[in-house]
Amino acid sequence: MTTWRLLVGEASGSMNMAIDQALLKLKADGKSPPTLRLYKWKPSAVSLGYFQRKRGPNLAACERLGLDVVRRPSGGRAVLHLGDLTYAIVAGTNDGIPFDADGAYRLISRGLVLGLNLLGVIADSYDGNHDASLPTICFMRPASGEIVWQGKKFVGNAQAWSGQSLLQHGSIAIESQIDYLTELFRPERYPLDQFRQALAAKVTSINEIMGRAVSPDLVGEALRNGFGEALGVTFELGELSAEESDLAEQLSLMPTEQLTREVRRRA
Repeated sequence: MTTWRLLVGEASGSMNMAIDQALLKLKADGKSPPTLRLYKWKPSAVSLGYFQRKRGPNLAACERLGLDVVRRPSGGRAVLHLGDLTYAIVAGTNDGIPFDADGAYRLISRGLVLGLNLLGVIADSYDGNHDASLPTICFMRPASGEIVWQGKKFVGNAQAWSGQSLLQHGSIAIESQIDYLTELFRPERYPLDQFRQALAAKVTSINEIMGRAVSPDLVGEALRNGFGEALGVTFELGELSAEESDLAEQLSLMPTEQLTREVRRRA
């Protein structure tokens, strides 16, 4: 059975996104192995999709709550990274990834569902329409094929490609995020209670589903097993190469002021 590298860690938002981007670039260049990365964010952060140009988070609230604001190398909308576990898969068509966004998405989603089932969370792929009146929060707008529990989203995913190499990463909400999401994303036209109710009807978390606190390590173990079964691989713990670390360090130096000015200008 083929062995992929496993990376586990914690970093700032800018460094987490820089590592994912560096892994994708070097995988496309034939310099990095297929990799599963499981990581946390310190400090907590909001990530914006690469092409996101509409209303973003309340930046004053982000500052007050101590949240970084970063941009992902992938698409999608705003995601809160607080009390979550993020996964990233970086692999190519020569590793068994379909050279097709939907096909790759279905394959990796199968691994997510298998892993969550092992954890005791009977999850499904979303199949339905979303309400266009909802704010631009990724978790309030599940796309077809994303992971939900009883119709409520708790796993958000996004992709980026470089040649025939794929980065797919996503956030698994472990703890409830409703208080923070309300603070960060409530439009002025929404009364507080109404917005919280809308959130509660659309999003959930593993702790809420299980009715108890579940550790990120336990979630990570279940995901490794689920991805391993879906992809037909095993994982071996490793670390970044010197070239990967150097490139990630360079990419992480993009000024955050440039990003926040852009978000404010386009809000």
